[in-house]
Amino acid sequence: HDAVGGLHQICEGHRLLTLRGQKGSELQAAIQALLAKAETMNRRGSGSDVQLKVLLPRFLASVVIGKRGSNVKELQRETGTRVQVEGGAMGQDRVTTVSGSSTCICNALGRIHRFGTAEE
Repeated sequence: HDAVGGLHQICEGHRLLTLRGQKGSELQAAIQALLAKAETMNRRGSGSDVQLKVLLPRFLASVVIGKRGSNVKELQRETGTRVQVEGGAMGQDRVTTVSGSSTCICNALGRIHRFGTAEE
């Protein structure tokens, strides 16, 4: 079963894409294709890094940040991305922005996924 989802405009200039898949490899392939397309479009425009916003469960956002930001600093250093976890109300999921090249973002998402599976 391939990764499926929907694209919805949520406000001017922003889109929400939901992806679901039976296997992590299906989602990874869909994300890689999406990021490659975004990178190609960026080269035609501003040429700046690609940005991907993901919604992380609150427990995973806490793990990604780590004690005094240690995990997020290591994640950024090792993957060459910029990762920003937005503040949220207590108990809510957190929007996390990952910026960089498509390859770097995929590496960061893989690391974030491993953070989540190590905590379960």
